[in-house]
Amino acid sequence: SRIPVGLGLSAGYLAEAKEDLTGDGYIDPVRKFRKFELAGQASAGYDFSARVTGEIRFSYSLIPVREHPGGQTFLGNLGQYNNNLSFCILYTMGGRRR
Repeated sequence: SRIPVGLGLSAGYLAEAKEDLTGDGYIDPVRKFRKFELAGQASAGYDFSARVTGEIRFSYSLIPVREHPGGQTFLGNLGQYNNNLSFCILYTMGGRRR
C-alpha cells in the first residue's frame, strides 16, 4: 500500500449565491461575493487496492471571496474566506495503476 499526497491550486467560479440570514428563507447576499476564487489544495489518501483509493482533500481560499461587513480588516484577514473538506473514493478503470 502507498499513501499518495498532493498540493496544488484551484480556481473557482461562483454561478449564483443566496443567503438565509434569519431562517425566513433565502435572499440575495447583502454583501456581494466575488465571482472568481483562487484556492490552495492539500490531499492525502490511502490505496486500498491497485484500483481503489480513498482520499481526504482540504481547500482554502488564498484571496477573500468577499469583504468583511463594513470593509474592516484584521492582521492578514482581509475578508471572508471559503474552505472545503471533502472525502473521495477513486476507482481506476482500464489498465492497472502503478
